[in-house]
Amino acid sequence: MDHSFSNKQFKKHLIKLGIKKGDSICIHSRLISFGRLKGNISEIFNIIKNTIGVNGTIAVPAFTFNLKENDIYDPKLSKPYNMGALTNFVFSLKNIQRTSNPINSYILYGKKKDICKKVNNNKCFGKDSIFDVLNKNNFKLLLLGCNYQEGGTFIHHVEYLVNAYYRKKLILNRKIKILNKIKTHEFEYFARKDYNIKTNLLYFEKILLNDNVGNFEKIENSNRLSHLISLKILKNYSINIYNNNNKIFLEK
Repeated sequence: MDHSFSNKQFKKHLIKLGIKKGDSICIHSRLISFGRLKGNISEIFNIIKNTIGVNGTIAVPAFTFNLKENDIYDPKLSKPYNMGALTNFVFSLKNIQRTSNPINSYILYGKKKDICKKVNNNKCFGKDSIFDVLNKNNFKLLLLGCNYQEGGTFIHHVEYLVNAYYRKKLILNRKIKILNKIKTHEFEYFARKDYNIKTNLLYFEKILLNDNVGNFEKIENSNRLSHLISLKILKNYSINIYNNNNKIFLEK
């Protein structure tokens, strides 16, 4: 059986999800879910770019969890860690902006890329964080072949907003290089109080699917799904779900 996935099929998948011209999309991806993509990563990126058009914007995660306290984070040079082929390709482009948070950075490409300048990079979540700025600028979350356990980082922003009882604020010291100057900054992170507590967002995803929130689309010849949802809808919906069950984002 041929498990290859053509560029035409990939384009069709995006259209069926509801992606359209002018969209601003935050993409977390697992391209292996599509089987053997016939297009190379440049072609895949161009299909996404052409689908949203010149007025659209792409954001991809460029996290650097591998950096330790004494390592230097350089937004221009620090490679994203285990973020996948799409992020690595976007990182290689010239006309991009990257946020300066040394833990949860994002790379933006397109019309709204300069909203990076509005981000408070001293915090990972909450008001004026990258997640708050993406939400305020009408971004949609696109989980491209990945589930919420793999790509639902926005939910940690929601946990911050509701002050989830199982997490706490931590202040971390990190070295960052900006304009050829290295300085030590304090950064706020929202960590689990007890690392025996495990996050499991698959329960939450099942509720989204059952309630038909956002657009789910099955990948041809695969048991995997993609999901497109407005961050504003996701934020409000997940807050309501948490308020009804404050263990909904945890392993049972």
